[in-house]
Amino acid sequence: MNRPNPYEMTFGEAIETRFPSVRQEARLSRKDATDPAQFASLPTVQRILTDIESPSLLDERPAAAAEYLMLLYSAFRFWEGGKVVLQVDRDDWTEPAAVGAPELPEIPSGACYLQFPEHWFWAQIEETAPHEPLDGIFLARSADGRQLVLVAVLGLRVERGGFSQVSLTVASVEAEEALAGATAPLFPPLMDGGSEAGFRSLGSAADLLLLAHLALVQITK
Repeated sequence: MNRPNPYEMTFGEAIETRFPSVRQEARLSRKDATDPAQFASLPTVQRILTDIESPSLLDERPAAAAEYLMLLYSAFRFWEGGKVVLQVDRDDWTEPAAVGAPELPEIPSGACYLQFPEHWFWAQIEETAPHEPLDGIFLARSADGRQLVLVAVLGLRVERGGFSQVSLTVASVEAEEALAGATAPLFPPLMDGGSEAGFRSLGSAADLLLLAHLALVQITK
């Protein structure tokens, strides 16, 4: 049975009738839709956000507005790049003792979705939230190579009809600095019984960057 796809579950064909308008508007206004700030400034993007945002959630968590924007940006880039899904193979997974000062690998099509083995990596959307399994990471880089956007998809289930997410937007140079500071042990489990179950945890933004980096290295080697 195929695993659910977070893009199809959340957006699907309905959003794809609107993305061409976003692309056309960016071209006519001479804005770079691969740049998160310029993408956010497009009127069509603002209208889509108004349609998909939950007012009750925004009242409860004002910071959710930024999460909606990053998810929409990632979905647009994923669509524009041909909806590339890259599977991470647990059997081929290797971790260096020290990462050093790596260069970020090229992202296929400029944007993709890294799908991980189920119930392997876990994370929280905030410190008091429950631990949820990582399904995958939407990953996109701006055309000028300066900005990197990651959206981690957590707790994806068909019966839930959605998922939790953790978003991160960083300058490429900041990402490389974060990776250079990574040391072993990598991704230690943060849940009770996590070690016995073979779970790994993402406890920081640096962990999310490192995981995406190692996955790309494995897939593109």
